[in-house]
Amino acid sequence: SKLVKLRRFEKFTLKQSMRKIKLSRYHLLSDQYSLLKHKVLEHWIFWFFSSIVVPLVQANFYVTEAEHEKQDIFYYRKPMWENIISKFATFLRDQGYQELNVASVKKIIWNRSFGFSKVRLCPKGKGVRMLANLKASAKLPVNPPLQSKGLRKVGVGRNVKCYNYKSVNEVLKDLHLVLKHIVVNEPESLGSSVFDYNDAYKRLLPFLSLLQSGFSVKPGVFIIVSDVEKAFDSVDQDKLLSVLDDLNLEEEYFLSKVAQVVCTKKSLRIPQNWTLVSKENAPDSANARSCLPTGSLHGILVKQQVFEFSTEFNPHCWLAK
Repeated sequence: SKLVKLRRFEKFTLKQSMRKIKLSRYHLLSDQYSLLKHKVLEHWIFWFFSSIVVPLVQANFYVTEAEHEKQDIFYYRKPMWENIISKFATFLRDQGYQELNVASVKKIIWNRSFGFSKVRLCPKGKGVRMLANLKASAKLPVNPPLQSKGLRKVGVGRNVKCYNYKSVNEVLKDLHLVLKHIVVNEPESLGSSVFDYNDAYKRLLPFLSLLQSGFSVKPGVFIIVSDVEKAFDSVDQDKLLSVLDDLNLEEEYFLSKVAQVVCTKKSLRIPQNWTLVSKENAPDSANARSCLPTGSLHGILVKQQVFEFSTEFNPHCWLAK
């Protein structure tokens, strides 16, 4: 019961699984070879959970978090979850989505440098929400097997020949850094757009200060919060891309990548940090430290590299994909 009551990111250790086992009660484990037998018992318990308990759960339940209880784990029986997926696939088709065949998918992704994002469904109050993973790379079998219609998880075997595609985030990383640079240095080009609560606070604070100092009688202030249905689906893509026409893009930018080796008591991590730099200052070590996020852990900086990124190709093409 302890295993199935775990929340997200919690671990179930071997020590926890043996907590209530008292070896003194078992004559077989309490003789002169008890230490060796205790080790054998640990291996057996590990095998029991990893080879029997966990596979049984995976075979009978779909395990996921939910939008309303993000840290709790929910277990859906496989038939129930398949019914949810089937209803959602019907809903997508009713909204105008179409299921592509293999030939159509290949035709689309062969004309671009990245593949496709992996999608999973997360339960919410009414129905489910699609979550796309843009960080993961994609694989497409050269000769995919015939499959039934509907949403499904496609497994790729070890011996199956596949086309490998970079993740969406990896391919658009350079352009994303350039746009972030423009946002910081030319905030007026985005009008009143905000990207997080901190940006909203920066816009709201001067407005409230103006009200307090500019009026003897404070007027009433109303804040409207709305949830726009299909907000991202209804965005005018052409209008959005036209914003780039007014940006002052340089012909080329230089991107610096710094890998930082961070060693802690529990793990060894090698995070990579990217930033825009000037060509003259790129190899400088002080500039490398500026690439790291604020409050970064102490570590060793390795593999500092500089890449050239040209905007002559017209960023509209990248974003339009």
